[in-house]
Amino acid sequence: MPDSRSRRRLHRVRVFRNRIQVAFENAKAQQELLQIAESRFASGDTPKLDVSQARANLANTHAAIPPLHNGLNQANNRLSLLIGATLQQFDATSTYGFVPSPQAQSSRACHATCCVVSLISAARSAKSPRRSL
Repeated sequence: MPDSRSRRRLHRVRVFRNRIQVAFENAKAQQELLQIAESRFASGDTPKLDVSQARANLANTHAAIPPLHNGLNQANNRLSLLIGATLQQFDATSTYGFVPSPQAQSSRACHATCCVVSLISAARSAKSPRRSL
């Protein structure tokens, strides 16, 4: 079993991935709201303030994404240092724009946890010299 530090660090990686996914989904929804506000303003149904607020909301959401990427990179690096291997060696979901659905994540999470266990075991056996009796 992976120790508690590796489980916490793997959980942190997953949390950042989910937060990035939510941020991208929010940005997509806010882009649609901006288009609706612009079309309603063009037809005279809403004031310019609605368009400005929609633009500001979209800009704030876009501004929140880079710090999430930085946090994900830090979490990946911390986990990589702990297990002695990069996550890309065993986890194909590390691309930033793609985070699988919760159904896919559950099977991948099991796979990633199993890989963390095997990588930790391999790193420990490589670091500790075998003692002959």
